[in-house]
Amino acid sequence: MKKDLIALGTAVITLAWSVPAFSLTMERELHGSDLGELSDWLPGLEKLVSHGGVVYGVHTDTPTFYRGIETMYIFFRGDHEDFNEMLKQYAKLADPLKQHSQSKDTPLALTLHAGRGNVASAGAGTFARNKHIPFDWKIRITREGTLVSDRQKRRYWATVDLWVGGEVELDKVEVPLSIDVKSGGEIENFIAKHEEKRKQVKKSE
Repeated sequence: MKKDLIALGTAVITLAWSVPAFSLTMERELHGSDLGELSDWLPGLEKLVSHGGVVYGVHTDTPTFYRGIETMYIFFRGDHEDFNEMLKQYAKLADPLKQHSQSKDTPLALTLHAGRGNVASAGAGTFARNKHIPFDWKIRITREGTLVSDRQKRRYWATVDLWVGGEVELDKVEVPLSIDVKSGGEIENFIAKHEEKRKQVKKSE
């Protein structure tokens, strides 16, 4: 894995009122070495991000409701072989994630998006909005309960998003059956808007 993320050495702090609590969100860009922090989160997460080339990353920390929520957004470039190897490792996280989740369902999800991924439009915080960096897939890892002393009471989520307009050939992707696959909605939204325009034209005729 290419651990060559570029960080600005600065951080952004966002203040927001929420009901019923006041939340403070701290955000920073990731150095490559920062991915090693995942070994302190949940076994297997650090290995999950070792496939493909890392092109960008963001870490957010929100000590909300006295429990704390941290999220890492990590962006990758690679081909279908890199992606398939990552999916194999992702599938191995089913049991560990389920042990730290309130859901009885398999907590693994792959979301497919149309077009080419771009960090600036991938919804990963303040820093990312001005980073026009192409990527192929994104891994979002969240843990809730970072301020709780009992680590067994912390909850974890890990999701994968793939943009099919990049280097990963969709027909060569091999998704383990334990992973739920869903659409990001871009194609459905495009079709819905097109059909709405057709209806408006027919009404005006």
